[in-house]
Amino acid sequence: MANLAQVAGVDALSLANMIISSARNATAHKKNCEQLAEHVKIISNLLEKIKSTDLVNLPATKGAIGLSRGSSEKGI
Repeated sequence: MANLAQVAGVDALSLANMIISSARNATAHKKNCEQLAEHVKIISNLLEKIKSTDLVNLPATKGAIGLSRGSSEKGI
């Protein structure tokens, strides 16, 4: 019976290298995702603070707060 590497048409070393490369990519993507989530949290906290000030009445601020509200409803 053929093993997975034979069926895929690659040798065991190539298969191992592909797995290692995929694991490294997954780790990098996880770190990037965690960093993005932290930045979004910081921005969200800042926008909440702005809502409680007079800055909320400025047109530029209204746009940013409206944009963040739509994004948070979408789960972004």
